[in-house]
Amino acid sequence: MYWPASGVYSQSPAGSLGRDAFRVALDRYADPASYPADLHVVRRFTATQPAGGDLHYIVLRGRGPASGLTREYWVQEEHHLVVFEQIRDWAGHVAANLTWKQQTLNLTLAPASFAFAPPQGTIRTAGSLGLPEPRCGNAFPYPATPTEITPADFTLPDQNGREVRFEKSKGPVVLTFWHTWLPVAVLQLQALEKFQESRRVRGVEVLGYTDEPPEVVKEFLRKNGLTSRTLIDPDHSVQ
Repeated sequence: MYWPASGVYSQSPAGSLGRDAFRVALDRYADPASYPADLHVVRRFTATQPAGGDLHYIVLRGRGPASGLTREYWVQEEHHLVVFEQIRDWAGHVAANLTWKQQTLNLTLAPASFAFAPPQGTIRTAGSLGLPEPRCGNAFPYPATPTEITPADFTLPDQNGREVRFEKSKGPVVLTFWHTWLPVAVLQLQALEKFQESRRVRGVEVLGYTDEPPEVVKEFLRKNGLTSRTLIDPDHSVQ
């Protein structure tokens, strides 16, 4: 189906619609487990297409308890299709708008569509992470037990100017890359700080990494009540 370039809209009350009214569309759109648990109907509206004829839509909204992101879906009732999705961060700012202008259902793709042909003149090299070769198909390409990989050593200052040598870490380290302008940075760091606290007896340490100035990082952490130790690399010396 095609979303009209313009149209005339009229809104009607949401009423009492059960989940069955939009189950088909959402289950076709993505994994049901990814939807907010409190997903509910907030309104319905009718769009009059330029070529004539009305289409009816249900608008659903929910907030994920873990991510804090609010998701809104527009479901086209006649065709059971999700035509629009909007994602807002914890502060209510729009993080993404996804508009689906055309959807093809029950499409069968030939295996050849996923065949990889290396560019002419390239040379095959061994993978640097020691992981098995990726492949298409139903079999998951990676082992059930993660492969232990020794990371490269590096030394960087944290936000307070103290030097941190990665190799000298005494226990397991979670290295997280973030920036102050990322909408989910606060939620990400809050979750990792709780993770670190819950595994403190095991010696788990969370280290942040950013290329922003230390004064910017310190103010961001202070303002949001965070204590994360973050490594500062404005020159991108660690690749």
